[in-house]
Amino acid sequence: MEYGFGSGHTKILSERDALPGASTTAFSYDPGTGYAKHDTLKNRLGYWIKFDSPQDIIMEGDPIPGDSMTVVAGWNMIGSISTPINITSISSDPPGIATSNFFSYRGTYVVSDSIKPGQAYWVKVNHAGTLMLNTSTASVPSNRIKIVPERELPPVPPEHDGSGSPGTLPKEFALAQNYPNPFNPVTTIRYQLPVASQVKLHIYNLLGQEVRTLVDEMEEAGYKRVEFNAGSLPSGVYFYKMTAGAFTDIRKMILIK
Repeated sequence: MEYGFGSGHTKILSERDALPGASTTAFSYDPGTGYAKHDTLKNRLGYWIKFDSPQDIIMEGDPIPGDSMTVVAGWNMIGSISTPINITSISSDPPGIATSNFFSYRGTYVVSDSIKPGQAYWVKVNHAGTLMLNTSTASVPSNRIKIVPERELPPVPPEHDGSGSPGTLPKEFALAQNYPNPFNPVTTIRYQLPVASQVKLHIYNLLGQEVRTLVDEMEEAGYKRVEFNAGSLPSGVYFYKMTAGAFTDIRKMILIK
């Protein structure tokens, strides 16, 4: 089973020394150094944990109605509190920290609109500070975070051999097969950039005619994704071509309505 957090066979615990059924230690993440192993899980942090089979983990302790999560510039894994909270109500210190979307993991990264108990979430912030989750009092609007969606996805999970992944960036250019494929009418295209690059991603029909431009801009290094909505196009075979510096790749996809 894959590494992950908060989905089915994977749970996030707090202040636990034992992980019944876990086949690895837990991994936290720091954008400067990458993944690190832990035998004890602490409040406020999020962790990757791998289990060999689906199971329920009991979390004991006093309810936590609110908490403050320290974050650093870049990607962070944060923990949760005892009550669900909408991400639009999260405040920050300093006020108005810019963040990416919040991501949970369900075999792949999924954008989340709320923070749920027992789960952990990825979020990217523009500079260091504190995120404050609290259900007992309403946050002042001017103090709330500013969510700025972007194409970059969180770092890949720790390596499956349990050694952890020391780096945060891909080692080479790559264009992945879109998923799902065939699709109707929306599919996701993922790609990776080891260095900042001028990226072009175009969609073509069987006649070689360009039907859509998905990306045409300078992008920072990292793992990227973009959605292609073909709702206005007829069924058929299409090709998508990516160019980034000297790298070029083309893949085929099928639209079935």
